[in-house]
Amino acid sequence: MTPLTKQVSRLTQLRQRDRGKYRLIVASLLPGDVLGFRMQGTRKTYTIGIDYMLHVAMKLEGERIRRERSEKRKQRRAA
Repeated sequence: MTPLTKQVSRLTQLRQRDRGKYRLIVASLLPGDVLGFRMQGTRKTYTIGIDYMLHVAMKLEGERIRRERSEKRKQRRAA
């Protein structure tokens, strides 16, 4: 695996309304294990740590699984 030593940016296909325009989102991997997001044509970058994003993703996945199990239980009880 290649270590992250310099910034890598990619243009996404997602459009978000910003100051009266629909702009594409630019996603960046930054050195120091940081994710960066900005609107195309702007300078303001919003950053978040990769470790925090992993924590959020794991928590959301756990909640999704718990919700599915709860729905299955409700269906079994109703039957």
